[in-house]
Amino acid sequence: MPKEKFETSTAREFIIADQFYKKYLKDQSTKNLNLLCATLCRPATSKAESIILEDNRIKLISRNHAEKTAWKFRFVPRWKKICLIAYFGACKKTIDDVYGPYLFHKSEDSGTKKSGSIDFGWNGFFMSIAESNIFGKFDQVVDTRLHTVLFYALKKVTEAEESNTKN
Repeated sequence: MPKEKFETSTAREFIIADQFYKKYLKDQSTKNLNLLCATLCRPATSKAESIILEDNRIKLISRNHAEKTAWKFRFVPRWKKICLIAYFGACKKTIDDVYGPYLFHKSEDSGTKKSGSIDFGWNGFFMSIAESNIFGKFDQVVDTRLHTVLFYALKKVTEAEESNTKN
């Protein structure tokens, strides 16, 4: 399981888990529930690697990894899987509460969101971070801890707002 509030999880893990979470909420399928479980509940790593990553689960490399291991969750009781849905929903709520007002819920009149603009979701958000090259290219950005990337984006928004206020 990820640590509390997704604190050591990567942006990639969040993107993939969020996709399966939304699909499950839409169709209530066991398949998407098992895919979410496979994304979040991965086997433990070696002790040395877990010290480096500060996460005791093997690294999630791709969505394909979750798809290949989801079958292992077919015998896990449904109530346990539903607890995982609740956990991930709470993580999303925390992320939205902490970063949302500054990064995702800007008002139209503030000039930060264009009316009719296309929303590319999390991939688009992390792609825009990759453009700064502070964490590297897109794959390196999504392999960075989620909160590290979000905090960086928050810092940049705050700096831009302070600069606009001065001008």
